Amino acid sequence: AHGERGIWDRRYTAAEVGRFFVADLCAAIDVCRHTVARFDELPLDVRQLCVGVAYTVGRTGFERFTGFRLALGYRAYTSAATELGLSRWAAQVSPTRFNAYLRILRSQP
Repeated sequence: AHGERGIWDRRYTAAEVGRFFVADLCAAIDVCRHTVARFDELPLDVRQLCVGVAYTVGRTGFERFTGFRLALGYRAYTSAATELGLSRWAAQVSPTRFNAYLRILRSQP
């Protein structure tokens, strides 16, 4: 009916937004832990990068990063950077963020 607010017009409280964020962040961490071998043993900055990608693209999208995930599992960070660069995601993310991710991966021993 006229004047009713639709689902997209709903105003959320800060607490609700916080709960949504935490739920999405936990889901991103979960997908990383289940799809990257020994994820919790990766360097912190690489884990954060991984979670950032998973958070952005979601579970299904992150599962498509097969080469990237495999390279991380083998600690082949240069290969992981190459695989990330070959993804469609690379063309969609800001160049600043993408280059920061490449620097993180390429700086690993």
